[in-house]
Amino acid sequence: MTEKELLRKTVKNLLLRSHRDRPESISAIHFEKPSSVFREGQLVTPDTCATLFAYLPFGTEADPRQAIQTSLARDIPVAVPRVAGEQMRFHRIFSPSGPFEQNRWGIPEPLECTPCYFSPDPADSTLEPEFPLLVLVPALAFDRKGNRLGRGGGYYDRFFASLLVRYADRRDAITLAGVGFSLQIVDRVPGETHDISVDCLYTDV
Repeated sequence: MTEKELLRKTVKNLLLRSHRDRPESISAIHFEKPSSVFREGQLVTPDTCATLFAYLPFGTEADPRQAIQTSLARDIPVAVPRVAGEQMRFHRIFSPSGPFEQNRWGIPEPLECTPCYFSPDPADSTLEPEFPLLVLVPALAFDRKGNRLGRGGGYYDRFFASLLVRYADRRDAITLAGVGFSLQIVDRVPGETHDISVDCLYTDV
């Protein structure tokens, strides 16, 4: 078992035990300001961004729907991912409660007919995000330098690469924000040279 696989197993067990045995200990994520910041410069929040890329929670993932609702209440466009092959497309939503459909893993996704804000193939995008852009990112674990440990599918790694290449000249106007519980923060996430770290973290503390 590799170091990453061992860490995934450890954090998964921690999350499952916490949700099963101590559900009262699961606190809401605080989106007013990041709990940790890893990049200099101006970072945006759900109520100061011009576009929000979020996600729909699944299983034991930290719930970002408070942030989604904050942005929607301010008429800030919100988009969430829909899996297309080995890539993710971000489609616009108008409510954190749907309508959605489940993909093959049971994860809720926006309907395919909804406007697409980002696709690895620009021809598939019907809209362009406005900047500054806030991207909320789930993971199994984050470390104290902003490195993240995903579930192993590489979907967010490929999305980050596509996003930051296309908008390389707007990097300062993009905030990559990890979202997780404090028990998901570890001392070190084993990384590789191509890994892209997050700029800040939103947690429950």
